[in-house]
Amino acid sequence: MLKQKINVKLLLIFLAVFTAYAVAVMLLAHGKFRVNPSFSPFRQISFYLVVGLVEELVYRGWALNAFSAVTSYRKALILAGIFFVLLHWPAYIIRFFLSGTFAVTQFILQSLLVLVLGLLFGYVFGKNRSIWTIIILHAYFDAIVDLLAG
Repeated sequence: MLKQKINVKLLLIFLAVFTAYAVAVMLLAHGKFRVNPSFSPFRQISFYLVVGLVEELVYRGWALNAFSAVTSYRKALILAGIFFVLLHWPAYIIRFFLSGTFAVTQFILQSLLVLVLGLLFGYVFGKNRSIWTIIILHAYFDAIVDLLAG
């Protein structure tokens, strides 16, 4: 898992897809090309690298492997994806307590996006068992979406 080489072909394909997604969200949200003015490259990129490292070690490195030891890889992938979505729910609960509002549509759409990402990351991990490929993809997705759509 840690010694496997990065799958460059899959990495480049998903980097392109993630960039296209971020540009599309940017255009839908802001109606023009723009860069998030509050994006701090060093602080946020280092943050996203740490988040990508920790979440991927937990969800693909540990959970997906643990689930696949007791069930099929496909079921393990789904279980790890659901587990990944549940990790992101506390942010909405905290926002609710801080603001007093709960954005149901945003919550549902964000949960679906996180589920799809979890399944994609698990798929890429299953292709060559390289945790590094998905750590880079995870960090890149978070950073590019924050930079362009945030």
